[in-house]
Amino acid sequence: MSDISAEKLMVANERTVRTLIGHQQVDVGLRCLGSLISYSSERIALVVHDDGTLTPNDRARLTSELQGVSILNRDEADSVVLPLLARYPNCAKYRRHHPLALKLIDTALIETGDLAYCDSDILFLKPFTNLYSWPGGSGAAVFMQDMQEAYSLYPWHAYPFGKIKVPQRINSGLILFRASEYDLDFLEWLLGQPQLEHVFEKRPHWIEQTCWAALGRRVGCYVWSARQLLIANLKMDHVTDDTVGIHFVAAYRGNLKLFSKQNSASRAGAKAVGINAAPATGTSCFRLLAQDIKRRL
Repeated sequence: MSDISAEKLMVANERTVRTLIGHQQVDVGLRCLGSLISYSSERIALVVHDDGTLTPNDRARLTSELQGVSILNRDEADSVVLPLLARYPNCAKYRRHHPLALKLIDTALIETGDLAYCDSDILFLKPFTNLYSWPGGSGAAVFMQDMQEAYSLYPWHAYPFGKIKVPQRINSGLILFRASEYDLDFLEWLLGQPQLEHVFEKRPHWIEQTCWAALGRRVGCYVWSARQLLIANLKMDHVTDDTVGIHFVAAYRGNLKLFSKQNSASRAGAKAVGINAAPATGTSCFRLLAQDIKRRL
């Protein structure tokens, strides 16, 4: 194969992955996003969405320390997305007030193909493959599995008593979503529900995840194996030899230092592990009620 043919093949096998990052997350992002790029068997073209707080020094560090990265600043994103939201006032309002709206709205509207997304606080521990592949060629959405029902919903909002349907324990740290199924009209309806105003005020950090979960439930979604891709906890005693990646959510981000001495070179020759996914199951008002009681206790 000629050099030119090899180069074309490499570009053809390249996967665009988007992430959202701000000034406070740069150090963690360099470590975690670097592991995504290093350990993926698929060549990654990383697009960083600036939440509006990145400094010139932050941008310089990201572009110099992460291979194949490009940065989309907030002004550039505004020029593309705001005209598309002219008929969606609830989406536009959410985007004005919540940085995580860029993850829900901008990444999908700016992406020209199926959306592949990765949070900046997911550390990969070993080479992997099949992360951004459709399970069995089917499905329209794939997410991580959470340890809890982390939604901006009260139990009476959810099926069967309420009209909002979500899958069990969806975590939006990793997302694969078919572009053809992304429904801005549904998001406009969901974000504008008067019954959700109070819970949105109480749990603003979960609005984006709730919206992704509801979108996924409408179109049929899968979850990646919770043994391979897991959420950090206090003791980190659930990490096994099967663990491929760990999402260090804010409450447990301090545990990232436990893995700070992982030596990438020691796994350089390791065989890539295939990441599995299975159909998600629906949750109910009863599960949300049980979760709320547990959270209060």
